[in-house]
Amino acid sequence: INAEYGQDLREEEEIMKQKREQYEEELKENEHQQHQMELCGQGLEMKLREQESGHGFDEDELFNWFELVNRKNKLSHVESVLVLSIKGIDINLQQKALERQLRDLHNVRKKYKGRYIRSKEQELMGKLLQLVEERDHLINMEETQRLSAVEMDKQFQDVMIATASIGM
Repeated sequence: INAEYGQDLREEEEIMKQKREQYEEELKENEHQQHQMELCGQGLEMKLREQESGHGFDEDELFNWFELVNRKNKLSHVESVLVLSIKGIDINLQQKALERQLRDLHNVRKKYKGRYIRSKEQELMGKLLQLVEERDHLINMEETQRLSAVEMDKQFQDVMIATASIGM
């Protein structure tokens, strides 16, 4: 049973590592998209500045700029989610390694346990507690970012409604 359990843990860890690699690839793609939007935004901003000194803003250009800002904000949110997901996987992998070490120490017969093994168990328990606290902090950050994204979407919708009503 222990061998099967160990095999299951290794498979689970491998799946987590693959998921982490996938998130890293998505993160690279996200960064590329943000860079492309940055370049596009610079061009739009230059056009808007030229229009500002002339006869006023072209509503379509202004709308495109707001849309671009909104898409860039969404990409930033996705980037944050990916970074937090990677951090979550790292925490899970660390936890699995600590639990494995702790299990190995617990399997030592009591009569062979010395101060070193007992202190090592205490150290590992402390590290596990620290990981639990990190995970809790990570969950709080994810929730804060989720609420922030919802608020940004609402603000964008309000700006778009206000911009549309100005044009009428």
